[in-house]
Amino acid sequence: MRCPSCGSEDISKVFYTRTVNDTEKGGVDLVSAGIGYFFFGWLGLLLGLDDSEKNTTRTYKIEGYVCNNCKAKLKKRR
Repeated sequence: MRCPSCGSEDISKVFYTRTVNDTEKGGVDLVSAGIGYFFFGWLGLLLGLDDSEKNTTRTYKIEGYVCNNCKAKLKKRR
């Protein structure tokens, strides 16, 4: 494998990590809304609103190559 920038064959395999954070907002809880409506009428429907957030973190490991001569980052061969 040759570096397309400088033509050197001194290339090392490296692993990168990429972290992605996802946040989902809450919706409506029908059970709480039904109970709120039963006890408090139309204003009781507000009890069914869910204000919580759900956080999800995913980490990916990506394989790539780096030229040791010019430090160019190269993509993985297919």
